[in-house]
Amino acid sequence: MPNYMETNFSARLARLTGSAHDVKAMSAWMIEHEQYAKTIVNCWLDTVKMEQDSSRILILFYLVNDVLRQVCQGHHTYKVLFADVLEDALSSVVNFVQADDSEKLKRMFGMWASKKVFSAKFMDKLKALASGTVSLDTGSKGTSRKRGEQSTSEGTSIPTDKDERNNLLSGAPSAEELITLLNALDDAPSGDVATRQRIAKYPAELLDAKKILAIEDPAERAKVLADFQELKDIVDKYNERLENEMALRAEVNRRIRAFTDEVRRVARAEGKTHMKMRKKLAEMSLIRKQLQDHFDSLPETAPSNPENPSDVQEEEAS
Repeated sequence: MPNYMETNFSARLARLTGSAHDVKAMSAWMIEHEQYAKTIVNCWLDTVKMEQDSSRILILFYLVNDVLRQVCQGHHTYKVLFADVLEDALSSVVNFVQADDSEKLKRMFGMWASKKVFSAKFMDKLKALASGTVSLDTGSKGTSRKRGEQSTSEGTSIPTDKDERNNLLSGAPSAEELITLLNALDDAPSGDVATRQRIAKYPAELLDAKKILAIEDPAERAKVLADFQELKDIVDKYNERLENEMALRAEVNRRIRAFTDEVRRVARAEGKTHMKMRKKLAEMSLIRKQLQDHFDSLPETAPSNPENPSDVQEEEAS
């Protein structure tokens, strides 16, 4: 989609009201520009994700509803594309949807189900989301969150103070701490080739207790037992070092996950600021284009004062 078209659509979404006329006009615009459907749907998804006003969220879904009405007229592209993003969009904003608006969404989804716009399984997911219980993507089944219990990532307010923003990472280790822990693994026991070679040099007979007990010569048996004890001490110390290494690796893994989670949380918060600025930029670009078009349409006017007053004086004198 040309940049101007994308900017135009973003600005139109920003001005979209809940009136039937506005929704139908926007729907008609989307159908008219169906060749850019993928970018339009992605732009719609971005707009929904940064919206926190319940009525605005409902309007954006009403727009989808009006577009999907055109599916029976052969516009199947939007049906396929919206099927890929509707669940993501709804799960991102369900905590901001008021109870009465949630009921309106469920009625709309019920209408889609009755008309078999999407599969029954997909509609069940949407209705479950709209009902107020959101499945969390934490890897454990059965975990859910009621409406109003916002997750840290979705409910994070965007701090304006730089120090306060940096404090968002206070729950995670610093990058310097992670580097120190990772450096501690440079000389890890698992990479200690010298110790492993030293262990390998001992004869395999030391691991066979029956052969040691079968030695009849007391002096030879004592020597073998001494070698066995020496090998045992080396192996025990090496195993202890390996256990410490495994514990350190587990701690590093835990801290890296904590650091990554915090960075993602901050990125989502910063992403909201980015989307708001992008929305403002889209509006400004559209206004600039409109002003330029208006300026270009103005008729040219002759200058009110002559360019060379001396020429006029000479004509009057003659």
